[in-house]
Amino acid sequence: MFYFDNALLVDDDPTCNFLNELWINHTGLANQVHTYTDPDKALAFIASRYLNQTQRSPSPDLFLLDIDLGATTGFDLLDRLAVLGELSESSLLIFILSSSVARADVEKARGYHLAGYLEKPLSEEHIGQIIQVLTSARTLSEPK
Repeated sequence: MFYFDNALLVDDDPTCNFLNELWINHTGLANQVHTYTDPDKALAFIASRYLNQTQRSPSPDLFLLDIDLGATTGFDLLDRLAVLGELSESSLLIFILSSSVARADVEKARGYHLAGYLEKPLSEEHIGQIIQVLTSARTLSEPK
């Protein structure tokens, strides 16, 4: 059993994407992993798959986003997503996964609808935190 049907990894470092994909596959966190080093390609994928959804997914997909993507930042990508259309809260659980622990980045992240802020590298502890957030999200969305 997988916790997520899909995981989306966006990091300009292919090695980071590769290692994170290994962790996700090893732990059974997601059935499929989509990796992008180019934020524009990631944005096109997200827009085509998740924006302005009319049908609710039974469970959100996982999105791990680095802050430093070269000329673009993860925050830029999130801003561009917001301009393109409404991202259903039930479609993606978005986590920043970054080596930056700068106070300014952590504070800026609080201005976005994120499920969490994780410091690289992805670890077993982070996987547990992601599962805990997913479990809480499922509990909150269950009909009463």
